[in-house]
Amino acid sequence: RSRGDSCGRSSTAFAAPVSLGRTELALIVSAFALLGWIAVAAAWSESVPRTMLEVQRVAAYVAVVVACMVVVRARTYGSLLIGAWAGGVVVSVYSLATRLFPDRLGQFDPIAGYRLSAPVGYWNALGILAVLGIILAVGLAARARAVTGALAAASLLVLVPTLYFTFSRGAWVALGIGLAVAVALDPRRLQLVVVVAVLAVCPAFVVATAYGSAALTRPATSFASAAREGHRLALLL
Repeated sequence: RSRGDSCGRSSTAFAAPVSLGRTELALIVSAFALLGWIAVAAAWSESVPRTMLEVQRVAAYVAVVVACMVVVRARTYGSLLIGAWAGGVVVSVYSLATRLFPDRLGQFDPIAGYRLSAPVGYWNALGILAVLGIILAVGLAARARAVTGALAAASLLVLVPTLYFTFSRGAWVALGIGLAVAVALDPRRLQLVVVVAVLAVCPAFVVATAYGSAALTRPATSFASAAREGHRLALLL
């Protein structure tokens, strides 16, 4: 009987209906529309195989979106956001370390040049990953419990410099749009604006310091100078 009850509970759990609101449905429809548009682009693409690879990549993104909508429940959204933020921080820590410690982890990509791209391999992609981490960090700092909020706030000292060293203008535009949307949708927008203003002080000082270092921002510099300036900025962080 115990075994039968257990099976019954399991089947009930898997058979539980999934209720999606208009926002969730809009996101799913938009994701499939993007996938369809890229697939149609194969008709005029100069390289159909490369377009199909892009279709496969976006299909994976769509699958993740659908899985999140179907599997994640309201009580677990917090864990999903914290996990996404933590993943972005881990990648950014390694990426930023390649710039600050070139004598230990230095990498050079002839295509990316001096734009930070490791370990993702594309500076714009790394920039967008850092932007997602920044927006999540701001939200966690403003709304999460004390320990999580403090860690999220501190992570901006990694995420923002990583974004800066990608030299991705599109990623900065995305950050501005993301923060503007967050403020517009937040019912406590004034409090969020204050949090953003306070949290921006230290990362802005670090970025200004990095901007003034030719060894960290220009490829035409000696390796010794890059390592020395990188160590100094790491100490400042």
